[in-house]
Amino acid sequence: MAEVQNSNSSMTLKAGEDLSAYQFRIGILSAADTFRVTTVFPTVDAIGVLQNKPESATEASVAIGGAICKVELGATLSAGAIVSAAEGTGKAIAVAQTYYPVGKILQGGDDGDLVDMIVNPIHLPKA
Repeated sequence: MAEVQNSNSSMTLKAGEDLSAYQFRIGILSAADTFRVTTVFPTVDAIGVLQNKPESATEASVAIGGAICKVELGATLSAGAIVSAAEGTGKAIAVAQTYYPVGKILQGGDDGDLVDMIVNPIHLPKA
């Protein structure tokens, strides 16, 4: 499992789908109380970043508010960018006016790069 800085900022949820290909992607807490990535939209309030590679119905380790963790970028972004989740992939993208912010990246990078992010899905206002 990936390292999450600040161990009080992670939780375990049941995976709502096969997430083995979605490590370091942003996801939501579904109505069925499961963690999902493929149904994430930037206009839906995300809960955190997946830190392991669970298959369906197994435990998903999720970095939540206050954690510093890895996240996969879905676009070229600069350090300090406030990010949201790309629709259907959960990759970090630049936040737009109608998107819910999930956190702030600490390094710049390109699509597919892994960078550190401060997870803060609750305390950042909608852009």
